Order: sequence, then C-alpha cells, then structure tokens
Amino acid sequence: MRRIYTQQWGDSDGYDVLVMWGNDIKPGEDRFQAVTRKYQALQRIFLSGPWSSLLCVEQDMLLPPDALQRLAQLVADGADIAYSLYVWRYQDLHWWSAHPRITVDDAGVPWFYSMTHLPEQARARWGEPIIVDGLGLGCTLISRQTLVRLPFRQSNAEHCCDTALALDAKAEGLIQICDTGAVCGHRLDATRVIWPDPTTPTLYRIEEE
Repeated sequence: MRRIYTQQWGDSDGYDVLVMWGNDIKPGEDRFQAVTRKYQALQRIFLSGPWSSLLCVEQDMLLPPDALQRLAQLVADGADIAYSLYVWRYQDLHWWSAHPRITVDDAGVPWFYSMTHLPEQARARWGEPIIVDGLGLGCTLISRQTLVRLPFRQSNAEHCCDTALALDAKAEGLIQICDTGAVCGHRLDATRVIWPDPTTPTLYRIEEE
C-alpha cells in the first residue's frame, strides 16, 4: 500500500486510489470468477467517473516508485494497455509476465509464449518497452478507450479475466506494451519475493525479507 500511495507523479491534480477489499468469494464461485466479478465492479466505477486511465495493482505486487509515470508515458505515446514486468509465481512456473505471443488452440485453450522462452532476447531488451500480446493485471495501466471497448470477462474456466483482456485486445488490434524497466516484485509468501533478473540463468531471483 505504501508503494501505491507514494508513486512519483508530476500532475498537480494527483491520482485517486480505490481499494477493492474483501467480498472475495461468494457461494458457488471459484477464485477466477470472484476476481473477474470484482474487476467488473471496478470497471463500472471507473467508467462512471472522469478518469483517463486505470492502473490495476494487485495485492501481492511490490511496485517501483516510477511505475505509474513509466506506464502513463507509454499510454500517452499510444499504448492501449501498458504492463509492468514481474514474474509468475505459480509453483515452478516462474515466467516473466511479458508475453510477446499468446495463441488459442482449436479447443479454445490459451497458450503462452513468455520472454522467458527467449532468454537472450529478454536480456538484450531489458529495460526497454516491448510490444506484447499481454499478460497480467498485477501492475497494468489501461486507457479509458480500451475499457469502453472491452469488458473484463472470462473466456476460459481455467484462466482469469487478464487472459481474456489480452486476447480481446489482440483481436481488436489494440497496442499492448510491456515496459521491462518497470520492474515489480511478486510476493511468494510472507517472507519471500520473486523479482525479474536478467543476470541469472533462470531470469529471476528470490529474496528473503
């Protein structure tokens, strides 16, 4: 929370923060359905107000102080969705969140191709904006025009609304960019945080707090 409220921001009007806390899983819902429902509520609130873009920050992310500025510059330069860079925390599936390609097979199952699968390119492009197909809402800035066009929804029961948003944006020809210089930590548990790190063989490191 401290990292959210202390973002570097030169606009004298500041920025507004809305915390969607509690009301997580209702009877009959799984966790993806609950998360999608809360994002849909957030989208309704956002579109009812005057805001030009929405920065989504999930509760297990550690933001750099310039995340908002960096992502806002990408949107100002034409990106429809601007992503920070972090590492997935699913068991041993520690991929970078930057996915240059996402496809869907004939059965409707999404397949992900992360920068982690291109280690030399990942190291060479470290710190730069990269055109991607998504993915993730851990620390992601979305333009108002995008949220007018695309709803938060689930396209597959095994995936949350971030996958559907990325695929919908791709289908609409929207511009999605990941700034690999906006590096976030992803909390694994109460004491450990995983970070992108191009200097390691795995492209990530885990720090104890």
